[in-house]
Amino acid sequence: MKVANIPVDLVDEDPNQPRKHFDEEAIEQLGQSQIDDGEQQPIIVFRRESRFRLIDGCRRLRARRLKKQETVLAIVHDEEPDSETLAVTQLVVNSLRKDLTPMEKAVAYKNLKDQYGWSNTEIAKRLHVSKGSVTQALSYLELPEEAQTRLNAGELAESTAYAISRVEDADKRSELLKQAAAGRLKRDDANAVAQAARPKGKSHHRAVLRLKSADVAVTSDEPIDQESLVRIGRELAQAGQRASRDGIDVKTLKRVLRDKHRNVAAAS
Repeated sequence: MKVANIPVDLVDEDPNQPRKHFDEEAIEQLGQSQIDDGEQQPIIVFRRESRFRLIDGCRRLRARRLKKQETVLAIVHDEEPDSETLAVTQLVVNSLRKDLTPMEKAVAYKNLKDQYGWSNTEIAKRLHVSKGSVTQALSYLELPEEAQTRLNAGELAESTAYAISRVEDADKRSELLKQAAAGRLKRDDANAVAQAARPKGKSHHRAVLRLKSADVAVTSDEPIDQESLVRIGRELAQAGQRASRDGIDVKTLKRVLRDKHRNVAAAS
């Protein structure tokens, strides 16, 4: 491995890289920054015969090309990694920089499952993310294309998208997406949506947590793991804070949350 300036024209992008969306304006700005301030971070490549194949740094490479620069600073690996190692490396570096859109992550996770037979647990372990986040990302693939586009654009909250994706009835799912688009379905409603849409008779998962100050019982239609406990705890804390701010006692808060759940169920 060495660091060198290599010809831009000899670097080939990887067609299987997870990142598919590129902001042309941002690449233009990056290219100008490289000219004004120098290259702050090298791309990563490996040798393939007389050329180089890109591992990481597609935006930086495209910025150099856009500004018609002849060379690019690169970390050059002499040996070609196997396809599995390459896929994981690209996904990790992009995820750490939060470069990937929600759908890009979803497709990348699915590719790992399809190509290498990885389970959600193995994906989470290898990429150093929570299993819950992998499950949530994969759920986006169940959404219609329009919803996926809005999710990528930040117009649909990821938590809401996940909850809606769990609704089995296609007509109900479509109506909930319309409500979300119109601003009538907020992020805080996401878990209520999933609860309301749960088929009758479906088995529940239950956990009783013996804390220092109280015993807390949690019931869910999904398996309860660390990720879901954090999410439920956060939602409960937010509800308690709002109740305290509004001067609502616990009995009233319970009724408010129950009515909110019923309203979501009626709307669906």
